[in-house]
Amino acid sequence: MVRERIVGGVMRQACSWLICALVLLMGVLLPARAHAAVAYTQPPDTAGGQYKSSWYPPDGLDGDEYVWDNFTLASSTAITEIRWRGAYAYGLADNIEAPVIEFKVSIWPSNSSGFEPNVAGQPLVKYWTGNRCGETPVVTIGGIKHYDYSFTLPSPFQATGGVKYWVQIEASQGINGWNWPPDWSISKGTGGNGAHFRKVTGGNYNSISGDCAFTLMSSDAATYHIAASASPANAGVIQGAGDYPANTTATLTATANTGWGFINWTENSQQVSTNWRYSFTVTRDRTLVANFVPAYTITTDSYPLYGGTATGAGIYNQGSSVTVTATPRLGFEFVGWTVWGNLVSTANPYTFNAASSIPVVAQFANVMKSVTFDTDSGSPPPMATMTATPFSTTKDGLTASYHSPDGMSSFSVQSQGTILWIVQHHMENQFLYPSSVFRNDLQMDFSRRLSGVSLDFATVEMESWADVESPLQVTAYLDSTNNPPVAVAQSRGTYGGTTYPEGVVELSSASPFNIIVITVAANPYGTNNFLLDNVTAIYMCLADFDGDGFVNGNDYDAFAEVFDIADPAADINSDGFVNGDDYDVFAEAFDAGC
Repeated sequence: MVRERIVGGVMRQACSWLICALVLLMGVLLPARAHAAVAYTQPPDTAGGQYKSSWYPPDGLDGDEYVWDNFTLASSTAITEIRWRGAYAYGLADNIEAPVIEFKVSIWPSNSSGFEPNVAGQPLVKYWTGNRCGETPVVTIGGIKHYDYSFTLPSPFQATGGVKYWVQIEASQGINGWNWPPDWSISKGTGGNGAHFRKVTGGNYNSISGDCAFTLMSSDAATYHIAASASPANAGVIQGAGDYPANTTATLTATANTGWGFINWTENSQQVSTNWRYSFTVTRDRTLVANFVPAYTITTDSYPLYGGTATGAGIYNQGSSVTVTATPRLGFEFVGWTVWGNLVSTANPYTFNAASSIPVVAQFANVMKSVTFDTDSGSPPPMATMTATPFSTTKDGLTASYHSPDGMSSFSVQSQGTILWIVQHHMENQFLYPSSVFRNDLQMDFSRRLSGVSLDFATVEMESWADVESPLQVTAYLDSTNNPPVAVAQSRGTYGGTTYPEGVVELSSASPFNIIVITVAANPYGTNNFLLDNVTAIYMCLADFDGDGFVNGNDYDAFAEVFDIADPAADINSDGFVNGDDYDVFAEAFDAGC
């Protein structure tokens, strides 16, 4: 028995030593668990208080507020986590009526004054959290419940010591069917400089007294140094270099300066990435180089401006391939590409290698049977500003008469210098402008039958708050608006740095027409006016019966062949009969050359 006890004791002692040895071995083989350390803090004010910082997605509301607060670290530190405290100023979340959906967490640089965030620029980092960041109730002060939140950055933010930054915590709130104004607020803090910065939608930016409650965390894990530089040194700006905790994600960005383009990241002269934003897991010290080459600006434009569109503009690295494409408008055809006024190609698309900054212009021309009415040319000569409808103008043998379809509407010729609107560059010089704020429709009668029409327009959005661009409608008729419409087309404009949405309507028809009525289509917001310019009419050449682009004896023979057998193709006046009237119309067109 005694021996058994002794043996058993020895065995138990041996097992204890074995366990200790395994524990020590595990401590050697496995790294110690990293802990978060406070890099900067502005603790919550125990007296309470909060500053609204929330918005109502997707478009926001007047009165939405956003706040920024600043911090400066004594030494360069990799920020890995942001913690903050907040509250619902109106208690909406407690009623399950308007909880936070997610947060936008961002860090901004200071502007040149150093006293404000550079809100005119972009944040240094910005993240949408996708959740409520662990919202946890902690204290109720003055009847308002305050919550704690935390967000771990996907990649540590390298904060340089001695540099002032601004943190912004913004809540998305009020969606999911609830129409409450957002009320989430960041709690009042202490320990800062006693001020923060605020923006109110529909108002101004200003500095407000009081600190916000937030804490910046770093890691006490072992760190590795990530060095990064630009080559050439003046070619770009590199961000993200610094000391990173082991096994975190480092993100480096390379932003090219004017005249330069990014190529790749290299390490020891070996390419590691071609993405200007390079992310990787940190497991060792690294030295990376962002390489740049000269870059050139290729611009595209159209002539005439309303003849079509040209795409492919951009900034291209030296020697890289550039492809530009021309798309003609209805009634136009592509002619060629010019650079500095010299023809360089008739290919479409056109591909070349970037060797300098150049303007590439797509040249368009009216097709054989089209005429553009722009109120700047024609007969009589260009109309004076303030010329009012009704009036007529003739160009290349085609006459267009402008008048009111209801006897009440009115338009006048105006120019950008005489009105407050900023209009698209398609509307050069002069254009038609409504004479009153009430509904104005426009009718245009043409002296020949047409197969298509296109025009530039801008709708007068009096109810811009509605965020709905009104469609402009063109309805085509033959001989009278009392007849059934031949064709209808609509288009909505878009905003592009102009006062109101602008666009193009194109209408094509297999059946002839010689009247169009232009109006803002019915919409629930009451918009009823528009600007108009560059009406391109494509007329039918009745005498070119075989459609080969020429008027000659072949057309006469082709018409006679179908006329003799009363084929419907010979009904060129579209009255439903094949008779002498069709022959007279054809003969008149043939004698006129079209």
